[in-house]
Amino acid sequence: MIELPFVFLAGVLGTAHCLGMCGPIVMGLSTGSSRWSQAFVRQLSYSGGRIFTYSFLGLLAGFCGEWAARHSASLINVPAAFAILAGVVFIYKGFQETGLAPRIREFITKRFGWQ
Repeated sequence: MIELPFVFLAGVLGTAHCLGMCGPIVMGLSTGSSRWSQAFVRQLSYSGGRIFTYSFLGLLAGFCGEWAARHSASLINVPAAFAILAGVVFIYKGFQETGLAPRIREFITKRFGWQ
């Protein structure tokens, strides 16, 4: 029950993504239509396809997660391992963007003798 405010906050913060990315797509659907009924059908088909796709993918992810939880208790640490791996990749990409990656690579090879 304590996580519900956090879920609500995540939904509110996700609104900026929808306005910035999905908004122009939705507005662009109706620009070429000459009648309001044509624009309505375009909007309805877009929204219907989007809702169906997100629902189907969510259902598929839920079934896969439920199957994994039932069949292997050792998979509990897999999300943590992916989170650590993603963090390491983000840090490395940050070093690449700032130009520090060659210096770090040089330091590691000198310090530990790795090639």
